[in-house]
Amino acid sequence: MADPCTAQWALDEIGRRFDPETTLGLRATVLLVLSGAQGGAFHISLREGKIETRAGRPYASDVQIEASVDDLCLLLRAELKPYIAFLDSRIRVLGDGALALRLRPLLGLA
Repeated sequence: MADPCTAQWALDEIGRRFDPETTLGLRATVLLVLSGAQGGAFHISLREGKIETRAGRPYASDVQIEASVDDLCLLLRAELKPYIAFLDSRIRVLGDGALALRLRPLLGLA
């Protein structure tokens, strides 16, 4: 049985997928703006091979990703193909596109 789709589950899953090797030397803050039930603003900080996820908006972010909680869960579970999500405007990426591409595995976009 699949885990319930919540913003907290998605953040926990992103933390579980984190591989310090893929982010060595990377210092970035990602703003996740999630719509739908239990949505809101969350941020992911990547510093010195470590990840931290928190509720709320950061002071500044390098990239902003907008999606519904449900769509993010589907992406993380590989039940929604990333290119379909982009083509259907179910996910939006604003800011540093190169950084967003580097973070694809964390967000289920690989």
